[in-house]
Amino acid sequence: MIRKSQIFMIILLGVCSIAAMSVQDIQVFGPNNTVKLLVHSSDNNRALVSVLDADNNPVQGLQKDDFSIIRGSKTGKVLSATPLSTTEEVPLNIVLVVDNSTSMKTRNAVQPLLSALEEFYKTIRPVDNVHAIVFDDKQQIITGGFAYNARKLQSNNTNELRSFFIESFTQGLTKKTYLYEGMIVGLDIIRSMPEESNKFLLVFTDGEDINSRARTDKVASMAEGISNFSAYALDFKEDTSLDFFLRKFSESHSGRIWKAESSSELTPIFQSFSNSLRHQYVLTYRVMNPPTGMAALEPATVVIEEVTTIDSSPLLNYVFFENGQSSISDDYIRFSSTDSAYYFSELELGGPMDKYRNILNIIGKRLKDNRDAQISLVGCNANRGIESNNITLSQNRAESVQTYLKDIWGIDPARIDISSRNLPSVPSTSNAPSGIAENRRVEIHSDHASILDIVQTTYVQQMADASTLKLTPQIQSDAGIASWKVDLKGSDDTIIDSASGKGDIGSAVTFNLIPAGLSRIAAFKTLTASVEVTDNEGIAFRDENAAITNVKFIRKEAQTAQRRGQRILEQYALILFEYDKANIRAHNKTVINRIIARMKELPNASVRIVGHTDSIGTDNYNMRLSKRRAKAVYDQIMAAGMQTRTNLSHTGVGLNHPLYDNAEPEGRALNRTVIVTLEYDEKS
Repeated sequence: MIRKSQIFMIILLGVCSIAAMSVQDIQVFGPNNTVKLLVHSSDNNRALVSVLDADNNPVQGLQKDDFSIIRGSKTGKVLSATPLSTTEEVPLNIVLVVDNSTSMKTRNAVQPLLSALEEFYKTIRPVDNVHAIVFDDKQQIITGGFAYNARKLQSNNTNELRSFFIESFTQGLTKKTYLYEGMIVGLDIIRSMPEESNKFLLVFTDGEDINSRARTDKVASMAEGISNFSAYALDFKEDTSLDFFLRKFSESHSGRIWKAESSSELTPIFQSFSNSLRHQYVLTYRVMNPPTGMAALEPATVVIEEVTTIDSSPLLNYVFFENGQSSISDDYIRFSSTDSAYYFSELELGGPMDKYRNILNIIGKRLKDNRDAQISLVGCNANRGIESNNITLSQNRAESVQTYLKDIWGIDPARIDISSRNLPSVPSTSNAPSGIAENRRVEIHSDHASILDIVQTTYVQQMADASTLKLTPQIQSDAGIASWKVDLKGSDDTIIDSASGKGDIGSAVTFNLIPAGLSRIAAFKTLTASVEVTDNEGIAFRDENAAITNVKFIRKEAQTAQRRGQRILEQYALILFEYDKANIRAHNKTVINRIIARMKELPNASVRIVGHTDSIGTDNYNMRLSKRRAKAVYDQIMAAGMQTRTNLSHTGVGLNHPLYDNAEPEGRALNRTVIVTLEYDEKS
C-alpha cells in the first residue's frame, strides 16, 4: 500500500541530455514503513532513490508497486524498481575525503580504517566514478586560485584505490590536519560533474582541523547550489560529541553523520555507508499527460416551437403480451368500470403512442357506437420456449381482450369472434428476440370500415428545428482511453440522456431529443454536455460543462404577438407496413387519397414524405427499405396528377431518428411507417 509520504526532487539523472527539473516538479511516494525517502537523481524515465527506516538503515526488497511518482500535474507509472547493486544503468559519483594525519597511527587506527575501506570497495562497480582525496604536507592542488594541501586519485579499480590509501597511511601520513582544504578540493570535483548527475561525498576525520587555510564558511559556500548532492561524515575524534559543523553540513545536504569512539566501530560504519549506496533503487517510470480535451455541441441553438398538429394515425391493431402471459399488460390504458369509461373520447388523445395505449378503449367505443359492427380476435404465440405450440395460451390471450370489451364497454360476446393459432399469419422474424416478442399478440380485425379507421386528433405539440444534438469531442490521452461517459443535462443539472463506452470515444456522440420529450427540453434555457474520460492508467478527466447548446422556445402566443402565421402541421402516418414489406395495403390507400385531397386544397403547403423502419436488421438494409416505402407513397401521389408540385420531397431515414421506442414491440410496429407531413401557415 502506498503511503502519501512525499519528497521533492532536486535534479535530473545525468545519463540523458535533457534539461534539469526543479525540486517541485517531481514527487515520489514510498511504502508505509518509509521514514525518509531521498531521490538522488531523475530524468524523464528513471530515478535513483534511497528508502530509509527509522534507524536510517536502507529498506530492502521493495517492488515497483511500492512506489508511485507524480511530476507536476502528471502521474507516472512505475515500470520497475531495481536494486542498484544488480544493475549498471546508473553510475554513482562518489568523493571520499579521508584524514590521513599521524594521529591515526598514534591511535592504532590505521589498520582498522584500511580494513573498513574494504567494505566500501565491495560497493564499487565498473560504471562508477570514484575520487579519493587525502592530506599532503608537501603536494598541493590549485583550486579557485588557491593552493590546498591534498592529493587525489580518480579510479573505480579497487586495487588502485587500495594501494592509494595504503600508501597514504604508511609513507604519506601528514603531521597536520587539512580537513576543510580536502573538502574544498572534493567539492570542486563535485561541482565539475554534470548538474543532473548524482553526487555523494564522504568525509572521514579523526581530529580537529587547526591547520587548514580555509574555514567552515568557505566550505559551506562551496557546497551551496549543488544539485543532487548528498553529504556523509564519519567523526572519529576522541571526544564523545559530534563535530558541530560536519553534523550540520551532512544533515543540510540530504545525508547523515556517524560517531565512532573506537576503531572497532569503523568497519560497521563503512558497512552502513556502503549499504546506503548499494541498496538504492533505480526506478524506471513513464510520465504521461492526464487526459485533456474539449467538446462542441451542434447545433449551437435548438429552436422548439409550439405547433398545432392535425394528426391522422392508423390504428395499430395488435395487443402485445409478455412471455407466457395471457393477462393484459399495464402498458395499456384501461378503465376499471363502465361508468369510468363513459366520458372517453378519442378526439382528446395525443400522438400515435397515446392512441395506441388506448387501443382497447378506441375499439370498445367504436363498437359501442356502431352496433352492427363485428370484430375478430386472433390469439397468437411466439411458438418458442414455454409458448411452443401453446394454442391454449393464444386462446386465453384473445379471451382476455374479449373480456375487457364485454365488462367495461358492454359489447355482446356474440359480436366478437375468437380464434387461436401459434405464429401470426404474417409473423415477425423468429431469429431475433425483438421479432419473437412481436409474435406474442392478439390481432384485431374487422370488415366494418369505422372500427380500424384512422384516429384523427388536433393538439398542440412541440417541434424542434433539430431533433438530435451532435457532440464532437477532442480528447487527448497519452495512455489511451479506457472508458468514457457523456451526460446531456438540462439547466437544472437534470440528466436528459447519457452515452458511454469502452475505448476511444470516437468522432461524435449523437443524442436524440425526441425520447426525452420536447416539452421537457423546452423548459430549459440551455443543454449542457458533461464529459468524463478515464485513461488506461486509471487517470480520469471530467468537464462538467464541456459543451453548451442554447434552447429557444417559441410559444403560440408569442407567434401571434409577432403577427406571424400560426404554424400548422398535418401528419398522416401510413403505419402497419408488414415486417420487411414496402407494399401499400388497401386501407392505407384510403389515407393517401385524403392526403391528395388536402394537397389540392393547400397548394402552398410543403409536403415531406419520410420512410422509417424498426431496428431489426442491418443499417444499410433498413435504409433501403425505408426509401422503398417512401417511394411507394410518392409514386401513388404522383399518379394522382401531382407531377408539377415543386414543394414535395421524399426520403428514407432507416432506423435513424426512430419515432417510437424500438425496445417495445408496439414501438417497432409503429416505426414501420411512412409519415406524410403537410406544413403551412394559417394567418391569424
